[in-house]
Amino acid sequence: MIRTMSLVGAGNVGRTLASLFTQNGIDVTGVTSRSAGSTKRAADLFGATPVERIEDLPETDLVLITTPDDLIADAAARLAGSGRLAEGAVLLHCSGATPSSVLRHDSPRPYHVASVHPVKTFTDPIRDAASFPGTYCGAEGDPEALDALLALFEKIGARCFRIREEHKLLYHTASVYASAYLFGIIKIAFDLYEVAGVDRDVAAEILDPIMHATVSNALTHGPEKTVTGPVSRGDVGVVERQIAALEKNFPDRAALYKALGREALDLSEAKGAASPESVARLKDVLGS
Repeated sequence: MIRTMSLVGAGNVGRTLASLFTQNGIDVTGVTSRSAGSTKRAADLFGATPVERIEDLPETDLVLITTPDDLIADAAARLAGSGRLAEGAVLLHCSGATPSSVLRHDSPRPYHVASVHPVKTFTDPIRDAASFPGTYCGAEGDPEALDALLALFEKIGARCFRIREEHKLLYHTASVYASAYLFGIIKIAFDLYEVAGVDRDVAAEILDPIMHATVSNALTHGPEKTVTGPVSRGDVGVVERQIAALEKNFPDRAALYKALGREALDLSEAKGAASPESVARLKDVLGS
C-alpha cells in the first residue's frame, strides 16, 4: 500500500499529480528538482523536505519521477545506487514515449517500476488537478507496481488502460499525430489563407466550425465513413491544381499535401465514393 511519496521534478505534471495524491491520503515527504527555487516552492506546497541531491531523498513507498524524458533513466540509476530506496518501493514515471524498463537498475534492495501516462496537456497545477477526473492514462510496468498504482490513479479519477511496452512509442506517436502535429496543419492553413488575402481572425472563424465538425464526425462515425474533400470525391483536376499552387508558393508543403492525400485516398477507397478510374489517376498524381 502506498502511503508516502517523493517527487523528482517539480514541473506541472509532478505538482498536479502530487496534489491529487495528497488529497487521497498520500504524504509527500521529499522533493527535488534541477531548480532550487522550484524545489522549495513544491516542498512548501506539500509540507515536504526540499532536497538538493536525489540521493538524499527520504525512503518512501513511491518515487514519482517527472523530469524530462532524457533524464529519467539517470534519475532512477542514482536513486537505485543510493541505497535509499525502500524494499518493495515503486518507481514511477509519466512519460508516454519512454518505457518503464529504463527505471530498472542495480539496487541493494528490490523495487518495482511502472509508467502511467496521462493523456492530457498540463499547463497549470491548480486547473489541471480540477480537470483531471476522467483523464485516460496508459499504464505499463511490473504487475506489483501496477496493482498499487492503478488503484491510486482510479481514486483520483483516472481512466486507466494497459499498453504494451514494446509498442509504447507507437502509442505515444498516435497522440503526437492527433495533437502536437495538428498545430502544424493549422499553421499551414493559416499561411495559405494569408496568401489568399484572408485576415487571420476571419481564417480562425472559418476553421473553427469545419475543424470541430471534422473531428466530431471522425471520432463518432470513423474517418473511413466521413472523409471529405477533393481526394475523397475523386476530383483529380482540383488535386492537380492544388499541388501546382503549393509547388509554386509553398514548395516545402507540397510533399506533405501528397502524403496526407494518400491517406485520404485509402479512406476514400474504403468508402467507395470515388470511381475506380479516379482512384487510379489520383494514385499517380499523389505518388502512391
